[in-house]
Amino acid sequence: MKKSFIFFLLIKKINEREPLNVTDEKKALLISRYLIESSSEKFLELDFDNTSSLVQVKTKFKKLVGNVRIYSENEEKDLRSQLSFVISFFF
Repeated sequence: MKKSFIFFLLIKKINEREPLNVTDEKKALLISRYLIESSSEKFLELDFDNTSSLVQVKTKFKKLVGNVRIYSENEEKDLRSQLSFVISFFF
């Protein structure tokens, strides 16, 4: 089985884009470090060349965000329409 790896800086860029939009530089850095770095070591130095397996990153990401439902394009449009309708009553 081929192991896939992902780089620290790539994770940081992903955090800063849709759908996460982590605009705070320090928060993006901390989330990236959490996803990439090993949790078994007591002390770690920041290493921008650090890599981690995709399996490890996915596992930690699922733990971080919990269960997320992925909506189809049509479901998303329907939900936005319903939300707009409800919000229109308040403005």
